[in-house]
Amino acid sequence: MNTRARFLLLIAGTWVFQGASTAFGQATWIGESVVYTIPSRDVKFGDVVEGKQVYFPFSGIMPIKVRDDREGWLRVFDGDREGWAPKSDFVLVRDAPAYFNRRVHANPRDAFALYMRGEGWLQKGELDFAIMDFDVCIRLNPTDVKAFNSRGLAWSYKKNYDQAIRDYGAAIRLDPAYALAFNNRGLVWRIKKDYTNALRDFDDAIRHDPKLAMAINNKAYLLATCADDKLRDVAQAQELMVTAMKLRPASPYNEQTLGAIAAAQGRFADAIKHQKTALEDRTYAKMEGTNALERLKSYEEAKPYRE
Repeated sequence: MNTRARFLLLIAGTWVFQGASTAFGQATWIGESVVYTIPSRDVKFGDVVEGKQVYFPFSGIMPIKVRDDREGWLRVFDGDREGWAPKSDFVLVRDAPAYFNRRVHANPRDAFALYMRGEGWLQKGELDFAIMDFDVCIRLNPTDVKAFNSRGLAWSYKKNYDQAIRDYGAAIRLDPAYALAFNNRGLVWRIKKDYTNALRDFDDAIRHDPKLAMAINNKAYLLATCADDKLRDVAQAQELMVTAMKLRPASPYNEQTLGAIAAAQGRFADAIKHQKTALEDRTYAKMEGTNALERLKSYEEAKPYRE
């Protein structure tokens, strides 16, 4: 039995490594965000299912948060499922720009390293640097769907929503089945209060990838909070969350949406609890920032009057 198989079987069984942080005294990465250092298709990603070692395709959807760190292995969620992958295939987000910068300097036409440097900047919130890297990726390869999508994210974080929509649209034209770009564009339509287009994009994302939990979650959030009475449907939002939570059990965005549903039903104590739980996730708190705190404040202000 090879090392990987032995390791995964031990994890599934008695958890003999429980209590040990990581190998050779290295600091644990639990709770940290990471990016992969090799193409996502090459990441060995698996788990033990019903006593058998199983490998899955690694989606590479970011952000990727470490849920466990044991003896050179990381347990992560890749946007589709949770599993184990070699720690050597990842680098911490805070170290990613410097790591990939060395690779780009060694080979300025290394498109993967250039794209991942941009992702590192994006995850760190250095949006202008991220956009510059994605610009170069697109110049090198005008059909780089992922670069268009990631640049769209950067524009969205900068609140340049029209430019974000253009980049997501370019990604979708290049790949009409690219569920992630539909999902991301739907988020921008929601911010712009164009709920009809937002709902259409979330539906397209789910149609192209029925297991894309974030799209299901985003549709549920829209249905629970939509200002358009004709589109709001809290009951359907609850049904969607049953599916989303099965696909992605541990997600702060589950808590955010459950909080929104609770608020829509006038259960503000529950809404506050869910939003506070979401804010305990550092990545979520950083990404959502003021918006997350404003949601919590609105629930706290409404509670005395409506419960």
